[in-house]
Amino acid sequence: MRRTHHKYVNEKNNNMADFSIAVAKTFNAEGGYQADPADTANYVKGVLIGTNHGISAIAYATYLKRTPTVDEMKALTQDTAKLIFKSLFWDKIAGDYITNQSVSQLMFQYVIGAGDEQISDLKDIANSTYGKPVLISNDVPFGKSEASFVNGLDQAKFFENMKTWRLHYYDLVVARSVTKWELTNKRKITDAEALQFTKKKFLAGWRHRLNTHIFSA
Repeated sequence: MRRTHHKYVNEKNNNMADFSIAVAKTFNAEGGYQADPADTANYVKGVLIGTNHGISAIAYATYLKRTPTVDEMKALTQDTAKLIFKSLFWDKIAGDYITNQSVSQLMFQYVIGAGDEQISDLKDIANSTYGKPVLISNDVPFGKSEASFVNGLDQAKFFENMKTWRLHYYDLVVARSVTKWELTNKRKITDAEALQFTKKKFLAGWRHRLNTHIFSA
């Protein structure tokens, strides 16, 4: 295993991952406006706003520093979505300083899918791949030194470890959603109800999307 985390990356160069490629893949996977009531990211302060171009109501509210209206969400352009993806997600993983494109794109999807809380998970996965804790397990965004550490890992192993962890995470999210429904309704949920009212309805799509991420050296 290469151990190059002490050699920091000081500037962006042509050997680094490309945000435009990563965001294009994201747009290809995302549709336009949707306001599925089972998707908790569609809400801000209990109000159903929706998602557009992969930008959730929560992300748009963070970017605007206020709650967007439904009309504003429907009118969101891809150009504005790119600005949001760059500032709120790509920059949080120091994507411009990650060398492997496929690794950067999967890290990017982590924080798009669940926000800053995924940063600590990415650091934990990196530490596990390395074999001992080096990165501090917190949700502070990646910097150049953390990106350099990631670049020094066995890239294929880190990539596969991310995919494995993500599959377990999906199962956990679905289980929590089902449990919440059952506690609210005070009875066991049926399979049909789970597919209609809980995040189990998204599980097949999440897994399919994850499987579109293929490692490339």
